[in-house]
Amino acid sequence: MPGYLENLLKEANQSSKMDDRICGVIVDSPMAWMMEIPKKMGIKVAVFWCSTPGSLALGFKIPELLQSKFIDSDGTPLQNESIQLLPSLPAMDTTDLLWYFPSDPNSQKSMFHIIKDIMRHMQNANWVLCNWFQELNPAASNLSPNILSIGPLLANGQSAGSFCSEDSTCLSWLDKQPKSSVVYVAFGSTSRFSQQQLDELGLGLELMGRPFLWVAWSGLKDVSTPVYMNEYTERVAGRGKIVEWAPQEAVLAHPSTACFVTHCGWSSFMESLSMGVPLLCWPYFGDQLYTRTCVCEAWRVGMRLKADDGGVCMRLRTRWRRFCLMGL
Repeated sequence: MPGYLENLLKEANQSSKMDDRICGVIVDSPMAWMMEIPKKMGIKVAVFWCSTPGSLALGFKIPELLQSKFIDSDGTPLQNESIQLLPSLPAMDTTDLLWYFPSDPNSQKSMFHIIKDIMRHMQNANWVLCNWFQELNPAASNLSPNILSIGPLLANGQSAGSFCSEDSTCLSWLDKQPKSSVVYVAFGSTSRFSQQQLDELGLGLELMGRPFLWVAWSGLKDVSTPVYMNEYTERVAGRGKIVEWAPQEAVLAHPSTACFVTHCGWSSFMESLSMGVPLLCWPYFGDQLYTRTCVCEAWRVGMRLKADDGGVCMRLRTRWRRFCLMGL
């Protein structure tokens, strides 16, 4: 790929038409290694960061964490202490580190070195474009002089593409529900659940006594068996709508949507915050863990939903009651 990119840039910039020449390149942060190619050709580069301010602060802090022996050379925590990353954000526990996978040391090691390498390349960017807004955390702009806040990035009514084919029938279903009554449940494209977790989640939604819209796409499980059984859909018919994928921004903007049970992906958080929808947080891995901490403790627009295999149904009902009492 580096060779193809270099040839593309050279060919474009040898064009006799000025409009065909490339004067800047925007690179997604996981592909930050590509920055070296346009940089050596004198082309300015912006890197796009689509995660939390705290995650960016953590990435920039890796050399300091290594030097102070807070972590070893593979990212394993050596001290059971919290890290204060930004003044207005909660301290980050070691369990919230982006690369923390105690059950899989090899994955943890690989993830740490990938993140470390990404941050090394990002130091050379002309700009770091961040999907957040200044008021969310003003101190984040002090992490680097080249940070530009450009969020929240929303589709503005235009199709932005989606991971799966969207089921738009959920919008007409929402039209028939009372205002601020529907619990929207979606966990993105990377979360994985055990069958017991899915069963408890489904039971919790059933017993909660509220209308719900559940994005139960087939990839929620590592095996090919259905996420839910036909008997379940029969029991919740009329009150629950289950789809493979949903037009999320439209769902969150709908007046019938009351709250969002989420994995705390950053894009999902920015969308829900923009639409004024409070969150029930059930993170899966990576930056989602610290996003939950910020949502619940710093920005106070959501509540935790502990991801135990058992007891999820009772927590769903309890959390919903608290949402109602708080007027969220």
